[in-house]
Amino acid sequence: PRLKKIIGQVRQDVEAGMSLSDAMERYPVAFDRLYVAMVRAGEVGGVLDQTLNRLAAQLEKDDSLKRTIKSMMAYPVLIAAFAIMVMIGMLLFIIPIFADMYADLGGELPGLTRMMMGLSNAIKGYWYIIFPGIGLIVWGFARLKKTEQGRQHWDRLKLKLPMKLGSVSQKLALARFSRTLATLVSSGVPILQSIEITGKTSGNWVLEESMVDVKESVRSGESIAKPLSRVPVFPPMVTHMISIGEETGALDSMLNKIADFYEDEVDAAVKSLTSIIEPIMMLFVGGLVGIIVISMYLPMFNMMNLVQ
Repeated sequence: PRLKKIIGQVRQDVEAGMSLSDAMERYPVAFDRLYVAMVRAGEVGGVLDQTLNRLAAQLEKDDSLKRTIKSMMAYPVLIAAFAIMVMIGMLLFIIPIFADMYADLGGELPGLTRMMMGLSNAIKGYWYIIFPGIGLIVWGFARLKKTEQGRQHWDRLKLKLPMKLGSVSQKLALARFSRTLATLVSSGVPILQSIEITGKTSGNWVLEESMVDVKESVRSGESIAKPLSRVPVFPPMVTHMISIGEETGALDSMLNKIADFYEDEVDAAVKSLTSIIEPIMMLFVGGLVGIIVISMYLPMFNMMNLVQ
């Protein structure tokens, strides 16, 4: 319904004499800068139908990448949530039974058992502080990511995450960068404007910041590839292919090839990560449950001494 209303307003603006791109620009919630810039280029060049087809392909590629990442994260998040729920359930309902039994017997309990009993008592006694506190931390982290400084730190951190997560983030950013720039260049958007829009829509602050230097270098007569080669995020293969594309006049074709390559790389990396994460998450769940079970059964090895 919201989009229907916006499109109705866009139609009214166009009927009043406004261009389609200008009408869309008034509603950034539905049409971002990439969308508006490509529509404007299509209007100026008289190839709006072709431009909209390219835009549709771009949006479909973006959506496909997002679905790939979401599917990758769904399984480990579900397993982690299940493990935490099991641990909390054991701490709240199972450990107190053992604690009462050991209290009646008396004697000194092992340190691990005492720690688990203390954790159980803390959750039972202060749940109204602990759970809202965790929720507040998560909310605060989400809000921090939305600030400019928080986004900068988070985007840098994403590229350095272990277990190939940083590599996936880098490849994802490179695929989006290449596809967006290729789409803008092939649609006839001026190169300086294309670079600026690509930076704003890259989804990573590191790439966005590098586009500022690239834009200034291109404005001063330098190639696109040269300033990119100074940014660690861009591998030599990417800068070499962009350089060849500039020299041969086939920049959009080369950028599309780079995007195709890195989208395939992301798919392969996601499959590899899934196969690695599954056993790790199983070990994580087993480890959590195992620690609690061991902590409760340790005193039983000394049970006869306590009974005597």
